[in-house]
Formats: sequence, C-alpha cells, structure tokens
Amino acid sequence: MTKVYKKNQSGYATFIVTFFLFILIFLSFAFLNFVFGSHRAAQAIQNSLSAKYLAEAGLERTIWQLNQDESYAGETETNFGAGQLTVTLSDVNGNSKQIISRAAVPSFDDPKAIVREVKATAAIDRTLVAFNYGVHVGQGGLTMSNNAIIEGNIYANGTIVGSSGNIVTGGAVSADQNGLIDSITSTVDMRANTLRNCTVGGNATYNTTSSCTFNGTETVMGGNYPPVVPFPLTDQQIIDWKAEAEAGGVTTGNVTISTGTSLGPQKIVGNLTVGNGQTLTLTGRVWVTGDFLMDNNSVLEIDPSYLDNSEVLMVDGSAGLNNNSRIDGSGTEGSYIILIVDSNKLTNGDPAVRVSNNANTALFYARNGLVYIANNAHLSGVTAYKVHMNNNAVLIYDFGLADTSFSSGPGAAWAYDFGTYISE
Repeated sequence: MTKVYKKNQSGYATFIVTFFLFILIFLSFAFLNFVFGSHRAAQAIQNSLSAKYLAEAGLERTIWQLNQDESYAGETETNFGAGQLTVTLSDVNGNSKQIISRAAVPSFDDPKAIVREVKATAAIDRTLVAFNYGVHVGQGGLTMSNNAIIEGNIYANGTIVGSSGNIVTGGAVSADQNGLIDSITSTVDMRANTLRNCTVGGNATYNTTSSCTFNGTETVMGGNYPPVVPFPLTDQQIIDWKAEAEAGGVTTGNVTISTGTSLGPQKIVGNLTVGNGQTLTLTGRVWVTGDFLMDNNSVLEIDPSYLDNSEVLMVDGSAGLNNNSRIDGSGTEGSYIILIVDSNKLTNGDPAVRVSNNANTALFYARNGLVYIANNAHLSGVTAYKVHMNNNAVLIYDFGLADTSFSSGPGAAWAYDFGTYISE
C-alpha cells in the first residue's frame, strides 16, 4: 500500500500571512513618509512665499518710512509679520537710493529659516507732493478768532495764538526757540518753547508754561526745539509749472469767464475772473500774472479725465473767493486744485488770499503772504507765510493731501523707480 505524506500546511499559511503583513507595514511606512514629506515640502513652499511677501512688504515699508523721515537708514532683524526683516539703504545719487529688503521665516537665527531678498531703487517721484499738515504756517504765524476750529494738525514756524473756543483736533507745534502756543485747546499733543492758557488732551513738551491743563505726559524740551520745516514746494518747482502753463499759449489782457468753459495749459497776462454762477474747468496748468477772483456761486474744477490727479492755478497777484464760490477736484477722490498765490500782502484788510463763506476742497498756498479765512468758511488745507481764521471758520484737513499726485511736473515724495525691482 502506498503512503501519502501531507505537506506542513500550517507553516505555509504562516509564511504567507507574514509576507503580506510585511508588505502592508512597508507600504504603510512608505505612505506615512510620503505624507510627512509632502507636508514638509508644502511648509517649505509656504515659508518661501511668506518670506518673499515679507521682503516685498519691506520695500513698501521703506518707501513709507522715507516719506515720514528722510533720515531713515534701514533696520536690522525687526520682527515683522510671520518672520523678521532687515532693510539696507545705500545712496545711488542725491535723488535715489537702493533698497535691499531681506526677510526670514521664522527668524534669521533659525538654522532652518527660509530667507528671501528683493531689491529696488527709490527715487524722488516728480509727480507727488506731500502736504502733511492741515495748517503749515511760516514765521508770520497763525491767529484764530472766537470759535475757529481746525480738524487736523498745525505746524507753525512762527507762533500759534488763539482766543475763546478754539479747538484743534490734531497736534500743534510751534517751532524754534521763540515757539509759542497761546489760548488753544488741542485734543492731542502740543510742542513749543512756551505754552500759555492752553488745554492739552495728550502729551505736552515745553520749557515754560502758565495757566495750562495737561492730561498726558509733560516733558521738558530743553534745547531740543522743534525744527523749522520748509514748505513742500520749492521755487524751482513753481517755475517749472509756470513754464508748462506758458508753453500752452499766452493770452494778453484780462479774462472774465461769463459762460462755462475749459482752460489750460495757459498763461494769462492780466487778471482772471470767474463770473457769478459760472464754472471754469482746468485742463492744464494756468498761470495768472495779475489777480484771480471768483464771484458769488462760481465754481473752479478739474476736468474729469484727470481721475485722481491734481492741478495747479498760479497767481502772481492776490486772490479772492466770494460767498458760496467753490473749488473742486475732478470728482474722483484724491484730486485737488492747489491755488498758489505769490502776493506778499500781509494785512487782514488786504490779504494775499481772502476766502469768504464757502466750502472748498482746495489747498491754498501763499508762501509770501496772508491767507484770511472769513466767518463760516470751510476748507481742506492751508500752507502760507501767515494765516488768520476769523470767527467760526473751520478747516477740515483732507488726509489725501499728504499724497497729492500731478499728471506731470515736479514734486517731492519718495516712490519706486519702476523697472528696478529684482527678486532673489
């Protein structure tokens, strides 16, 4: 009889199970390694993008810093967003600087940090002018009659003298060793060598004081007087603008706008008057060698095609804005007319610029003379050698004036030099 031998089926089954279990474990480890590797790769990509965005934000931050303080020299390993930022500046020439912005995520001292660097050149952009103060007044100083109000800040190279009911909702600074602020209530800070009869809602910096109430910190100024701050427009900038106006044509003789019309670029050798209820639309620079007058209910505006750009009207003589006359931009936010008046008249009875009862979004610029703001007049900004605000006059500073753009011509603010951006 033949004997049949059975194989060891139990051992064979164990081998098969062990083999497939090993394969399963191997695949599980491979899958987990893939998942964790993908996560690390995704995190590295995210950190790389974050570092690049931070570096680019550093460029924006540098432009802003330069426009706030031209002495800004960069910074090192500043905590910024999700990482750290280092900015290096070097002069290219008198009007431009190279910016190198390096960002690290999470930090420069982390051995696994992702570091990205971008470069660009910043230059004085001749299309921007920064009017940083609601009232910027020269050594002639600022005077405010009863209940006159400034919703904005004041920087005076001369004195600031008020009377009953005057309120300033921004800071007030009177420069140099003769600085004086008298009879003013400020909801924020005050800085002057002498403070008198004042109420300060914020901090106060001074050397001498009398009859003042301080709600914030008091600091002795010593010899650190606020500096005299020059006006934002230079003589050369105005000369260049006048040349642009003259290049558009010259009209000799007085001009009266008796029906709605457009004007500019143009030089007028004579006076310019906008008649009762009429509208004059600027389409370029206008230079008036005589006086400029806006009759009752008249309007001066910019052509809508300017969008958020601004324009200038320059007057060698004096300027007067009668009741309910109005100065507007193009209709787009950020557009303004800068009325530049060169007259050196300094008396309330015969000022360089007289603004009667009306509402204006213009900036009045009288570097040599007095701007007289009559009862109940409302306007957006004044830069002048001397300013007087009559009873109940109101100035509401438009913060868009700090970044006023012109379609062409000179300016004084830092901006990118396009085409210089490099990412590494």
